[in-house]
Amino acid sequence: MQPGKHRVYELLQEASLATDIEIEIREDRHFLSTPADFPEHAKGRKQLRLEYFYREMRRKHDGLMLGTEPEGGSWNYDSENRRSFRKACPPRIVAP
Repeated sequence: MQPGKHRVYELLQEASLATDIEIEIREDRHFLSTPADFPEHAKGRKQLRLEYFYREMRRKHDGLMLGTEPEGGSWNYDSENRRSFRKACPPRIVAP
């Protein structure tokens, strides 16, 4: 299976050459995207933002989608998550 780190992938390739043992590296199916997906997404774009890649993946895999629109009506809630608590503290977490 393809390693998650490029360095490990290169080490496997070197070991294969050094030992004359052919290896077959298969795609890691534990992820919704492949290492080739992002460069493909990035082609021709002047600006790269992961948010747009994530949107593309949500559409492709129908994740958190209602038809062609995002579940809940918004692609993300980052601006809400960045709001300050101001003088108020975050609410206490109730023990289970």
